[in-house]
Amino acid sequence: MVGVSGPLLAESSSEGSRFLVALTVAGLAGSATLAMVAVAVSLAAQAVLPFGARLAMLVVWAILLGVADLANRTPQLWRQVPQRLVRELKPGMLGMFWGFDLGLIVTTKKVTSLGWLAIGGMILVRPALVPVCVIAIGLTTSLSVALWSVRIRNDTQCLLKRRRDWMTRTRMLSGTGMLMVATLVVGVAVG
Repeated sequence: MVGVSGPLLAESSSEGSRFLVALTVAGLAGSATLAMVAVAVSLAAQAVLPFGARLAMLVVWAILLGVADLANRTPQLWRQVPQRLVRELKPGMLGMFWGFDLGLIVTTKKVTSLGWLAIGGMILVRPALVPVCVIAIGLTTSLSVALWSVRIRNDTQCLLKRRRDWMTRTRMLSGTGMLMVATLVVGVAVG
């Protein structure tokens, strides 16, 4: 996405700005949509499962995600918004389309599983925080893309060369951290 928005900003700051504002606004709308679904799942889990069972599920979830990150297999959908839309849509509409998809969180590529863990944790353990957590993740993602786009503009070649190593190191750190937290939670629950 930065590969589109950076050059768009370099070519026309007004069109690039329109794209980024639309991306951020639609990102919030996508996150709010996901938050409503997550709240429903959270309320159902709270009604059916005792707290201890939900906590155990969260520990298992953290272990699975930690192992996935360490194996460099972060769960995600390997698809993106069609690239042809860059040529077919005006910047504002393109930003709305991409932003909503980005805000849905579950439909975009992931560097680590930390977002999955945060959403799962809120659903299982702190239902009242589900909307705040989901919207915060979506807003942070949208704003990060916007700020990163402004920063790099059309210097995407440099970004692409270092991206794979950075992603792998970040996943290793994420996976290790999740396994450590899961171990700590089990230790506290047993002790």
